[in-house]
Amino acid sequence: MALLTPAGGDAHELPARGLFGVLNLLTEKPGTLRYAGSVDDARRLAEEYREAGFYSVDLGAQSSHYASRGLGEAEELQVLLPVVEALAREGHTVCVETARAAVIEQCTQAGARVVNLTGGIGDPDVVSALARSGCSVITAFTPRDSPHQVQDVSLDEDLRERLSQGLADNMDTLRAAGVRSIIADAGIGFSYPVPYKEFSQYQVETIRRTPRLAEALGAPVLVAVPRLRNLWTTAAFATLALEFDAHFLRCHDPEVASIVQLLTEGVDE
Repeated sequence: MALLTPAGGDAHELPARGLFGVLNLLTEKPGTLRYAGSVDDARRLAEEYREAGFYSVDLGAQSSHYASRGLGEAEELQVLLPVVEALAREGHTVCVETARAAVIEQCTQAGARVVNLTGGIGDPDVVSALARSGCSVITAFTPRDSPHQVQDVSLDEDLRERLSQGLADNMDTLRAAGVRSIIADAGIGFSYPVPYKEFSQYQVETIRRTPRLAEALGAPVLVAVPRLRNLWTTAAFATLALEFDAHFLRCHDPEVASIVQLLTEGVDE
């Protein structure tokens, strides 16, 4: 199946493969490029993703970057809900990034069909909210309870050694609660206070393990494509992910769709 799948379908029946386009609603994350400062901005940028062939728009209010400030629940909802409602009305498959039960409940009631769970897997209220919503869930590996708790993380002991088991534990928790539509995200899109050159080697290693990870978990795997200053480097990460059979890509650039098309369908001269 081609990786490009039109948006607007029922997220309860995820495609075998697809693209998630990142849309930040606050400029908390360093280097934010796809930023929507209003509902109209979000509508315009989401349409760019849809026209490029993306399956879903991934909305984030609370940045997962460790240097970002923490948003209160009320502020997170204030930022997310108007955009979720607007994009759902226009037929987009909306994904929301959050770690809060109340945000899951209200955003899925407003039309979100996928939750990108950035934390809270140990909170029974969060897991129950996911199960009640009937939404699809992206679960990521984080070595601590939250991607913000990274000050003492070791690439070897916390990431390389714990990745597969950590994701398997997440999957077990979600499946036991009754969540059936799950995508596994190895977590290479999170930020850690280590030299990026060192972390990028870990990212490449993890992408190369995608087939083994999918087989071990019995679930599709998502690769969060790093957005770097050089678009060619971003393209290299996306190409590597496709070559190692990632089912889903999560990325900041509509241009990645042309890479996907080239590798899965071919292109005209």
